[in-house]
Amino acid sequence: MGEDEYFNLMLHPHLQSMYLADVFVYAYRWGGITCRYNPYLAELFDFGDIRLKLLDKYEYRQGYQLLFIEYRNILNTELVQRIHMLGHSICKLIEYVENELDSRYLVGRMRNHYQHDNAPSVLVPILEHNVEAIVNNVFTMARSTRRRYQIKRILSHLI
Repeated sequence: MGEDEYFNLMLHPHLQSMYLADVFVYAYRWGGITCRYNPYLAELFDFGDIRLKLLDKYEYRQGYQLLFIEYRNILNTELVQRIHMLGHSICKLIEYVENELDSRYLVGRMRNHYQHDNAPSVLVPILEHNVEAIVNNVFTMARSTRRRYQIKRILSHLI
């Protein structure tokens, strides 16, 4: 979730030439939340701040919106994990989200970036610091992912 962008931003200033090949040489493994809590997911928040500073440094403004939406997705995934794997209550999630939104450099920059522009609707709860909307949305997502997991488990036993 962003390692390639980080690597490319660090490498780009040192390149004298570049060649693009129309060949697949890297395979991504797509998956969802695993069967256990992934404590390293939260490290992606710090990585987002680093990526934002690199986007600023190299004046790559086109990367902002993608990074902001990716932050929202990481936040949602972290919260769903906290519900499923750690059994966090709404109160605990609200406390976590409030702290995250108040302390994250990227969130402050997101607010400045969209101060005069129209933000994508998925970012509005973050921009408005609407913690309750964020948590309610995540609880809806958590119920949905739990149902899908249960259906997959049932089907795997039938096959």
